[in-house]
Amino acid sequence: MGLEFAGNRDRRHGNRVRYWIIGIVFFIVAVPFGIYQYLLYKHHLGLLPAAFEVTNVLYVSEKSWGFGPGGNETGIECIDIGCVKNHPSPPRLTQFGRL
Repeated sequence: MGLEFAGNRDRRHGNRVRYWIIGIVFFIVAVPFGIYQYLLYKHHLGLLPAAFEVTNVLYVSEKSWGFGPGGNETGIECIDIGCVKNHPSPPRLTQFGRL
């Protein structure tokens, strides 16, 4: 109460400062990472025509060896196209011709 040991008060103040520092560092790291992930997600969606109406990227794996015009890149992108509605189905083929 009134006769509190000064060391306890300093420890509580130190903890408060520590929590603020941890929060600020988390904010400085998490916000740019989140923005980067969002822009990368939008980049992968932008690679496809709008007519596909893709809303979800399921899996992306890309590797890059080198840079510039001679760089070697490879990757795979799995997307969720969703249900196709009101589009005529293509004619089905069998080994004997059309059904």
